[in-house]
Amino acid sequence: MDGAVFFKEYFKANYETLIGTKRLVESYIPELCEMCNDEEIYIRIEAFEALSYVLETIDSELIEREIIPPLLEMLNQEHEEVVLKMSMIIGQLLFKLKAKQLDVKYKEELMEFFKFICGHKLEKIRLNAAYNLPCFNKIYRHFYMQTP
Repeated sequence: MDGAVFFKEYFKANYETLIGTKRLVESYIPELCEMCNDEEIYIRIEAFEALSYVLETIDSELIEREIIPPLLEMLNQEHEEVVLKMSMIIGQLLFKLKAKQLDVKYKEELMEFFKFICGHKLEKIRLNAAYNLPCFNKIYRHFYMQTP
């Protein structure tokens, strides 16, 4: 888990200097993709948090092939700690997926998770849902708006 936590903190602190570098593309991203599929769920969570900083810099095909499947699996977890962590970063991930034009393709799955956290029994998770509401509203409102 230390590697995923390192990436998260490193990306957070060095985002500007990392974007577009060979090291990010050839070293860090493949390692994070591997961590997204790790057996240990907490390593996957940390990997997704790290990816939330650089997701828009990754090739769309790589995102769909290596990141989306484990992300969707994480969104279907019912363990409260996992749901809590994912509820904290889902808006940022969605915003970055929008930049890659992948938000519509996975709309149903992302909206299902959002609805799930909106009605969750833990207040902290519902608060995270409220925090993410503007992002979901901005990206998906045109799908759900009713016209007279």
